[in-house]
Amino acid sequence: MSKAQQYTKLAEAFLKGFIDPDNGVYHEVFENPTRSELEDLAPNIRFIALPNEKLIVWNGYEVIHDVVAKQLKLNVKSKILICGEADYSRGTMNVVDLSLYNPIEQKRTLENNDWSWTNKYGLRLEEYIHTHYPNYRQDTVKRVDMTPDEPEHAEPSAAQKRLSAMRKFR
Repeated sequence: MSKAQQYTKLAEAFLKGFIDPDNGVYHEVFENPTRSELEDLAPNIRFIALPNEKLIVWNGYEVIHDVVAKQLKLNVKSKILICGEADYSRGTMNVVDLSLYNPIEQKRTLENNDWSWTNKYGLRLEEYIHTHYPNYRQDTVKRVDMTPDEPEHAEPSAAQKRLSAMRKFR
């Protein structure tokens, strides 16, 4: 089945349109979007993914998660919400960041659920999880270490190097 055929069989819906009370700008939010809706939102898309196979998306340049969640009466700190940002290109949403407002519980949600369903929307969430959380396993029930693995001898970031240099001059 081609990507085009997959997109035509999705149960999508215009979820909500609202005017942002802070700036008076109108925003549209979609649930389980079609390809044409994703292309209208491109290139930057913010999303909320729920384990019950609901994907909520909107233009990432226009409004942040907190504002959309409030309009939809969702709590961004809920352990089941996965908030993120993706770059959209040619039918694929490549995740660039996840915003974990409740890190311990939301990492458990990430690690204990099957996110392969997001592939039908072109969202590469499972690929992102595998890359950034190497211990991700779908059969994991309880996790002791909830932080992403880091190399033991990681090269310091540019910010860490600047901070180190500043400390030397004190």
